[in-house]
Amino acid sequence: MTEGMFRTGFEVGKNDFSIDYPRKISLIGSCFSENMVSRFQNAGFSVQANPMGIQYNPISLFITLDLVKKNAALPDSSFEWMDDHWVNWLAHHDPIYKTSEGLKDELEANIRQWNQSVQDGVLVVTFGTAWVYELNETNEIVANCHKAPSNRFTKRLLSVDEIVEQGKAVLSDYPIKHIVFTISPVRHLRDGFIENQQSKATLVLAVKQLVKELSSATYFPAYELVMDDLRGYQFFKSDLIHPNDLAIDYIWQKFKKSYFSESTIKIVSRCEKVMQAVQHRPFDSEGKAYRKHLEKTKQKLLQLQDEGVHVENALDEITLRLYPSNR
Repeated sequence: MTEGMFRTGFEVGKNDFSIDYPRKISLIGSCFSENMVSRFQNAGFSVQANPMGIQYNPISLFITLDLVKKNAALPDSSFEWMDDHWVNWLAHHDPIYKTSEGLKDELEANIRQWNQSVQDGVLVVTFGTAWVYELNETNEIVANCHKAPSNRFTKRLLSVDEIVEQGKAVLSDYPIKHIVFTISPVRHLRDGFIENQQSKATLVLAVKQLVKELSSATYFPAYELVMDDLRGYQFFKSDLIHPNDLAIDYIWQKFKKSYFSESTIKIVSRCEKVMQAVQHRPFDSEGKAYRKHLEKTKQKLLQLQDEGVHVENALDEITLRLYPSNR
């Protein structure tokens, strides 16, 4: 659909499946999934993200989901001492531990938490790249190279069949209500401009097949919305690679229209407005007007909570501001 003289856009269709309260949302994948977490939280959903940290390639992501499904322990072979701390080849590099036991305990605690809360919820899966690095010693795909020497790895492009086969093996009997696939609009230009296009094309074809094969799955076109609808560097951060808040908000509005019922959209709208009130900071934090604002905001939060909206953290924050002596 043409939207004015200087822009082409398209509408994202309404899905038969609707996301409503108090359904839990689990997001896994690239850094784009982290962008969506804050939107779901601000809308009052119960959200969890990336038990092993950010993951960009589909195989590492599927390995994590399989560990969650089976509530399995991490293999000892996936841990290695490197540069004065332990790393895990299946995880992102964020947790820093001096003992393998500490790192193992944290990652497995995340796996257990996901195993307990992912069931009957909505799983949002975001693929970032089809390029993978295989550890030469084991021929296994790693989630992160952890700045190890490049000669320890072999880089290759996943095939569509490889992604689909692994995805079906893990997700066909997954205890989840619905799966939403997305492809990150973040370009992986370190791989090269042409190579990035090859990667995204591979992911698009793989997701198309997965949605066809998995009855519980749909596709949300975040990648296409940025590349073909917005289509401008004014929607990117200063690095010209990552979408900025304006672009993420645009995607979020499209997502709401596609996956939320009309009644849920109304509640989300109310919740987002109340969250703005929670974030308000006045010049006079001890004045009567601000206290009245806090009390009014608290009542709105309590009403939302009665409707099944997850606003516990916001309620705690408002209560502490009303009664600072209880800190």
